[in-house]
Amino acid sequence: MCIAGNFSLMMRLKRIVYLLLGMIAVVAIHAPAAYAGVAVVCNASSTVAGKLDKQSLARIFTGRTVQIDGVTVIPVNLPVGNAERGIFLRHILQQNDDEYVAYWLVRKSIGKGIPPQELPSSQDVLRFIRSNAGAIGYIKEQDIAPDVRLLLTIQ
Repeated sequence: MCIAGNFSLMMRLKRIVYLLLGMIAVVAIHAPAAYAGVAVVCNASSTVAGKLDKQSLARIFTGRTVQIDGVTVIPVNLPVGNAERGIFLRHILQQNDDEYVAYWLVRKSIGKGIPPQELPSSQDVLRFIRSNAGAIGYIKEQDIAPDVRLLLTIQ
């Protein structure tokens, strides 16, 4: 009985170990995506690329700057709740999604502009940037393409 009891206990412990290893593997697979950087990019032909810093990006994404050296800038966002959007807002605007949405609700209600267009994915942002000379957006760092210009990387 004692040997059978130990065997049963060993089998249960073995199952727990395998379950824990499986959970660790799942976390490890998804961890790189969760901690990936965010790349701020613009159209490859943009002449404003060297003139943009964190403060100018904040002014662009809050609608306070709409042109730089005669070039109309067109910011685009990823949707509310997107991880890259959260990182971008936190590092560039020092805001969270709720604060940013509230900011634009007030700005829109007093006739001071409309929020940047929201696109569903990094690939959609890249397509938009490729086809609009003044476009500026942010994407997953791993999605950077050679036909857009990197402005800034946020880790």
